[in-house]
Formats: sequence, C-alpha cells, structure tokens
Amino acid sequence: MPRFRLVQVFFLLFLIALAVSALAGLPLTWDGAFDLFKTLDAQSPYIPHNRLINAALELPVLASSHLTQNSTFLRMVFCLSYALVPAAGLAASWLICREKHPSIFVWPVLSCCLAMLPGQAGFCFEAIMCVWLMWPVFLAALIGLRRSHLPVAALMALAGFLAYPITAVLFALSAGVTVIAAFTSPTNRRQRLYGATVLGLMAVARMLVPLTEYEKQHLSIQVVLHAFRVAVLGLPLVALAFSLVGLACLLNSARNHSEARQVSKSDYVAIAAILAAGATLVPWALDPRQWAWELAYRFWAVPIATVFMIAAALEVLYVARSSDHESPSQNTRLVVLPFIGGVFLVVLSLQGLVWSRLTDSLERTLSAVPAGCIPRVALVWTTHTPLEHWGAAPYAIDIQGRKPKTLILDNCREFFSTGETRLSKRMLLPRHDVRLEDIPVLRRGGWFDLADIPETIISLRQLKPQEWAAP
Repeated sequence: MPRFRLVQVFFLLFLIALAVSALAGLPLTWDGAFDLFKTLDAQSPYIPHNRLINAALELPVLASSHLTQNSTFLRMVFCLSYALVPAAGLAASWLICREKHPSIFVWPVLSCCLAMLPGQAGFCFEAIMCVWLMWPVFLAALIGLRRSHLPVAALMALAGFLAYPITAVLFALSAGVTVIAAFTSPTNRRQRLYGATVLGLMAVARMLVPLTEYEKQHLSIQVVLHAFRVAVLGLPLVALAFSLVGLACLLNSARNHSEARQVSKSDYVAIAAILAAGATLVPWALDPRQWAWELAYRFWAVPIATVFMIAAALEVLYVARSSDHESPSQNTRLVVLPFIGGVFLVVLSLQGLVWSRLTDSLERTLSAVPAGCIPRVALVWTTHTPLEHWGAAPYAIDIQGRKPKTLILDNCREFFSTGETRLSKRMLLPRHDVRLEDIPVLRRGGWFDLADIPETIISLRQLKPQEWAAP
C-alpha cells in the first residue's frame, strides 16, 4: 500500500476514534464535567490554575449556550472542542514531516496513540493536551521548518505554552535538538540556531511564569509515585512495555537504507508489539474498575513522551542521517500506522461504551428518585468506577440540563443551608494539606437554575437496588 494511503487509513481510524469518544461524552470524565458546568454556570471560560488554553476550547460551548439550552447538544459541542486538540496536534505533525521525513511520523503516533492511550480519556487534562501540541514543535525543531509551515508551528507552540507548566521541559528539549541538528547538518545552520534561541527563550519564559499553590503541591516525588501506583501499575504498564518494544524495533528498522520496498523483520515485530499492547488494553477498557483513577496517568504523560522524542532525535541525528531524504525501506515503517490507529479506535471506543453505560445508569437513578439531593456515598454502584470522583456531582447537573431536579453531593445539608458546598475534600493524591480554595465549589445563582430543588435528602433505601450493580 502506498505510504500516503497508509497515513490516510490511520487518520480515518484516528478521527473516528475521536468522534466516537466525543459522542460518548468521554471528555466529561473526572474534572471535565466540572469544566463544562463551571463554564456554563458562570457564562465565561473556566480557566483552572491560569491554564489559558481552556479559554479558547470553551468558547464554542459558550457561544452555543446563547443559541440553545439543549444539554445534549451543549455537551457534544464541549466534547468535540476538546477532541480537536489531538486531531490538531497530529495533523500539524504530519504537515511538518510529510515531505522530507515522512516515516518519523511514527514517533508522535506511537507516543500519543499507544503509549499515552491509558490516560487519553482525560481529554480535559492540560498535561495530556500539551504532549499532542508539542510534538509538531519538536519535529519542526528536529528536521527544520519550511517558511509556509511557520504559522502552524507557532500556533502549536503558543497553545503548548498556554497549556501546562511542564511544557518548559519540552521547549528546552526542542531547543537542545535544534542546536545539535545545527552542528551536525551543514545546511540552514543559522536558521536553526535562531530557532533554538526562540525555543530556549520560550522555555525560560514558561519557567518564569509563577506556579499556583496547587501546582507547587504537585511537584513532588510522592505525587509521581502515587500516580504510578494508581494509574500506571498493572495492565497500562504492560501496554507501555509493549510500546517500548515497538520503539526499539522502529529505531532498529531506521538503520535500513536499501532501495527495497519490503517490510523489514523489525517492522513486523513492531506490529506484533502494537497488537499485543492493544490486546492488553481491551479487557482493561471494558472494566471501569481498571481505569477508575486513570486521570493520574497525566503525571506520566510528559516523561513518557520525552522517551519517544529522544528516540526520534536519535534516529534523525545519528541512526539515519546519511541522506537528506528517506529511502523506500525507511518509508515502509509507515505500515505500522493503521495498526496503531486500530488499537486507538478499539480501546477508546470501548471506554466510550463503558462511560455511556455508566451515564445511562446515572440518568436512570436520577429519574427514578424524587427531587432533592442524593449523598454521593449512597451511589454504591459507582464505587471503583470513574464516577467515584467529585466530578459526578457536576456531571449529574450537566446531564439533566439547565433546570435539574436532583443533585448528587458529598454534603447535601451544607448546600441546602448555605447555597454552596465544596464538592469533595477527598482529592486524588495522598496528602492531608489540601487547601480549601483548591477544592471546586458548587453554588446557586448561575446559569443553572438550582433554586427550586427541594431540601430533601434521598436515602439509600429510596434508590432502586438494581442500580447498585456497576454496568
């Protein structure tokens, strides 16, 4: 199959996966539900911890809320907006490398669509977004940039800069490989050094942006290790190991500079490793208990991506730098793309299906009880699922529309007596110094009409027993 046809097949599978995820509401898992609630309720973009990229992504749902109050439509607009980030990142990556080095497109694809796949359901987490956005910047730094592609690379760099503090590391890495490329290639040395200077300045500027107290608390070995235990250890770690086998095989196949157009043995082993990673993640995706706290995978997204960026740099700068253009044998590596796209589609679709079933169960629960407030601990069937998170409270409002009849809160009495409540004092990470101002607040008086909800606390006895079992 011609190389560009392989890329087309991959993008078809990739875009279908994103569309299925958006239609299933997967970007509303965990914090995403609160992001939507807060944006609509305040009628202004919700920008947690000064991560300004959210302002641009939330404008479409804000504009739509002035045209319709249909909650299903508004949720879909919100989900599609966040699903566009991966699409934009990979499209920009392919645009930058397709003419001179098309085969290195396998690196952002393998990194984002396979190694980072266990955390991808957290579309709204900026740590996940910044990896998608910074890959085209890194590729431009690595192989050089055509002037016509400069606006795309600049847009991705700006979006990455506004997304997350740790992008400083990726800017610094990009600047470093640009300097090395400038001294290993006789062409465009001055332009590359200019580019390295710009990237280095962006890294410094990002580091000089003051961290919020929340971000400072998350800069600890304890946080990273805890995230490893709850999100990486287990089947995701096995899938990551297979991804690294694929990395080694693809790096080995880059050494082949022959004119033959046959797929190498290393490429076949890489395909086997990709399929093994997919097979590992299928039962994981089908069981919501396996990925209930996968939001913590975001703490490992950038370190994982860095490994694959270094592999891409090793290929271009040392392993396969004998020619300015790739040989036919190198291009055959693109055969792995449809397999990665297929794994991405299957795993995300299964997670979307599970999330849809959890949503259906939540809707049935809300419709079967009288108006009032359900203590979140009474929803026994949500235990060890993605709904065992404070995001279940705003999600219950999101799916009921502008005038909900029933709330799900940790502290119903506090809300009825004061008109507001902290959503949860149980945060993901194992520490006891959670600041009150870092805990999301739900209050009356916004776009959502919560004024007429009766002050009734619904007991466990009033919930239908059949709803207790996880779907």
